[in-house]
Amino acid sequence: MAGHRIPIERQTVVLLLLSGTLAAIAGVMYTMQVAVNTSKIGEGMEFSAVAAVVVGGISLFGGRGTSSLAVIMGSLIFQIIRSGLHSRRQSYSYRLVEGVVIFIECMRTH
Repeated sequence: MAGHRIPIERQTVVLLLLSGTLAAIAGVMYTMQVAVNTSKIGEGMEFSAVAAVVVGGISLFGGRGTSSLAVIMGSLIFQIIRSGLHSRRQSYSYRLVEGVVIFIECMRTH
């Protein structure tokens, strides 16, 4: 068993390193913004991440995707929606809007 290497493409390793680094930077920035550190700080944000990726053009059914710029634009769209609903004191309706947008996007791409 000694001496066997698992073939991993250089691109995969670089992308995983980049992803981890960006996640760490985002975590530090978020902690600085809310000025508190707890293990539950990002709880419930998974759905928002999936929503931004789907609107950015990545298919939930696999096999299709677009550039990182499109995913960043999807994130910005949801942040604008969140800010608009929050300013109108309707922050609880944000999850409903996210779900509707994901549903419409999945129906459109599938």
